[in-house]
Amino acid sequence: MNVTNEIWDGRIVDPKVVKKAVKSRYPPVFHDEMYGFLPKKLYDLRGSTLISFSKLKQYATFTFKNMFGLIPDPIRAWWHGPKNKRMNPSIIGINQIYNTFFNIYGIVEAMKNTARLSKEGKVSIPGFKYDVVNDYGIIATGKSLVELDTIMCNGGGFGLKDATYLQEAEKIWGPIVSERVEEASNIVKTWLLS
Repeated sequence: MNVTNEIWDGRIVDPKVVKKAVKSRYPPVFHDEMYGFLPKKLYDLRGSTLISFSKLKQYATFTFKNMFGLIPDPIRAWWHGPKNKRMNPSIIGINQIYNTFFNIYGIVEAMKNTARLSKEGKVSIPGFKYDVVNDYGIIATGKSLVELDTIMCNGGGFGLKDATYLQEAEKIWGPIVSERVEEASNIVKTWLLS
């Protein structure tokens, strides 16, 4: 199913129903249009498991930010906003909507290969150099996308400085259990930085 096509064709849940359900659990999303971003086909499966599956990248974008892809504009410039000012509330808002209706789990995967940023990288695109690492053998999963992504950010060596959306998400989803994040981050750090 293509979420964008479902929404563009008007096969959505009544935004008033979505808004009422979301507001019963979370603060209002930053833009009311987002309440119209839930296809009827998915709503019919509410209460089931939804997996945010992301490929491991060597920058701060994992399972929580991956949900941004459910915003049905193929050119998401408006949702980014000038200087990315609307990016964090867009990411948080779409997560609020889907977390209201589904049991969400995150998976970050790099079993076969992944790109690893490197100053001497063999592959070069404007502004970046990287190497492709084969048989990386990493998979991480968790029920809390915020916690999972915090662990992956810490394991990637950049912490939350490049993932301010996670800091803002903590205000809604609650504080991350720092001992668990620290323990997991220490293990992951040896994987991602080796």
